[in-house]
Amino acid sequence: MEAKEKEILNELISGTKCQFVIPVFQRNYDWRIKDCIRLFNDVIDLAQDKDHPDRKHFMGAFVCKFTRFVDTNYNQFVLIDGQQRLTSITLILKALYDYLGQFGDKYEEVRNEITETYLINKFAKDSTLRLKLKPNQVDNDNFNKLMNDEPVDPDSTIGRNYREFKKMIEGMKVPFEDFYNALQRLEGVVVYLDDSDNPQVIFESLNSTGLELTDVDLIRNYLLMNCKAEEQDELYKKYWLNIEKLMGDRFLQFIRDYLSLKNGIVTPNTKNVPYSTFQKFYRSKGFDRTDFLSHLYKMAQIYNRLLVPSADSKVLLNSLEDYSSLDITTTYPFVFGLLIDNTPDETGAKKIADDSLAKILRVLEAYLIRRNVCNLAGGGMSQVMASLYNDIMKKHGEKFYADPVKKVANALAGISTKAYFPKDDEFVREFTTRDMYHTRNIFYILKKMELNKQGKEVIDFSNLSVEHILPQTLSDEWVKYLNRQDWKEFHESYCHRIGNLSLTAYNTEMSNKLYKEKKVHMDFSRLILNQYFNSIDDWKDEKAIDDRGDDLAEIALKLWPFPKVTSIEDIATESHFLLDDEEYDYAGTNPAGIQIREEKIIEDSWSNLYVATIKYLYKINQELLVFLMSKKELFSSERFLISDSKEALTRPAIVDDGLYVETNNNTERKIKILKILLSNMQFEPDEVVIFIK
Repeated sequence: MEAKEKEILNELISGTKCQFVIPVFQRNYDWRIKDCIRLFNDVIDLAQDKDHPDRKHFMGAFVCKFTRFVDTNYNQFVLIDGQQRLTSITLILKALYDYLGQFGDKYEEVRNEITETYLINKFAKDSTLRLKLKPNQVDNDNFNKLMNDEPVDPDSTIGRNYREFKKMIEGMKVPFEDFYNALQRLEGVVVYLDDSDNPQVIFESLNSTGLELTDVDLIRNYLLMNCKAEEQDELYKKYWLNIEKLMGDRFLQFIRDYLSLKNGIVTPNTKNVPYSTFQKFYRSKGFDRTDFLSHLYKMAQIYNRLLVPSADSKVLLNSLEDYSSLDITTTYPFVFGLLIDNTPDETGAKKIADDSLAKILRVLEAYLIRRNVCNLAGGGMSQVMASLYNDIMKKHGEKFYADPVKKVANALAGISTKAYFPKDDEFVREFTTRDMYHTRNIFYILKKMELNKQGKEVIDFSNLSVEHILPQTLSDEWVKYLNRQDWKEFHESYCHRIGNLSLTAYNTEMSNKLYKEKKVHMDFSRLILNQYFNSIDDWKDEKAIDDRGDDLAEIALKLWPFPKVTSIEDIATESHFLLDDEEYDYAGTNPAGIQIREEKIIEDSWSNLYVATIKYLYKINQELLVFLMSKKELFSSERFLISDSKEALTRPAIVDDGLYVETNNNTERKIKILKILLSNMQFEPDEVVIFIK
């Protein structure tokens, strides 16, 4: 390695028979307007500093690797770093050259110097060597057109920044001679690498000092930097460029979700973490570069189905479109794995059929909608979704594909962390009582309920919006119509509930109309969802809104049902003989259920399992169960464990009509009570099995 401080124009790019090549692995030219203005002002500052005519402006490091073309005797410098600045300087020179052209032959000598010294190799016979700067694949076309005075894509960064530099040159207050002289006083440290230097290590070192490179830039460079130019070009065009076109600004998300799926843990969106995670993954697998890029391109094509839904069947397409419209990207790693299994192999076979995947997506939709309605954000769902595919495969292996819908449903229903699948009671309670207007995907929820009523889509939803029956802002007419002293409290509590929400297409002038005017409006009444109001005369009390909320809740339960778990074993991860497990610590665990002889009881909380087990024992022998639980000394208890009076218990749960059991005990205490009951009712140790999630 050799490093020298040099003037950029006169000591770096002014040499004869030389060309600076920006390799395909480098990011595109992406300087912003503000970057251009900053560089231009730095040059102007130099030009105006008459007290220090020899002052220079340092522009950082320019790292390149030298290659000589023996047949043409040209020197080629592959830019490892500095391509953004060198491209911008070249655009300034071109803008200055064109600006001076308006004066005819007056500045012909200066123009010739600019073009023949800094922009082109005048005597190059090979057209590919004519320009001194050769941008990467994406920028090369517009750059060549600009240098050949051909029309340039006006939206390209090359064209935009050239126009900005030319505009600033045309408006500058310093003589062009001073400006041109100042350009020649830009300098940097030029680092020349030799064959013993590792460009990737040097590149990463430079990046760590603050150059703004994305994780995608780093991954691309990691894959393409240490191979020959011809191979770089082929791999870039054949694979990487096509992945870029598919992913667009979702490229990093694709990489993160790919790594999350493969590693089974979330790949954080912290700067440089996806890159370092990718490095470890790539090295640990011992991939061949070409094979991996080919694989990554195939994965990108599959992942693109999440971004632009596509499927071989209508039923899967509908499910995929609905799922994608929810835009809950934390679930993408899991669905990505399923889509891979839904992709045909060489024989055209799919591990997961279209209809099965469509049903799985509906189960996942129910899980997401229920959590959304219950306001259960976070809860470790990102990690659950990152590991779920691998967890299912680890548990079932190839048997997963025999009934994937059931196994995914059981896996989701069996989540025992804060990322749990809300059951019906919680879902209905939250659905009917909380603020649903500000709930994510409220339009989707109402749309799906309207479609459920219609059976098929017969209206255009694109011009519909969520409407409050009782308006968000009450007019004097509405206050008079309500005719109640507590109208403010009523409005605050009920305005945003689901029972007060619907879809309409009418304009804002109608939104504050009184109920009777609103419900007969054509754009309101044509929705089947709103035909409910035909038989409702008034809309002024809690019961009216609650009743409609209950009506919509019935639809919601059908649209987004909780999975029917038929087997404890499907959701359990371990099991124990309850009467023979003195050393097992149940604290912090969640049950999947209990089996007593042939009876299986599925419950996912210790409180519910405790009550359900007591109900079962009561059914077997009512008198004995009540007798045992009434004996305080048997349980070393000072409180009643069972009573015919709710008031006698702290937290009663009903066992039968007029009979209640105390549930205000911790998990350890509940387990101890069950063990005493089961032992005294003569159950053998191997007849009672407890299942843990």
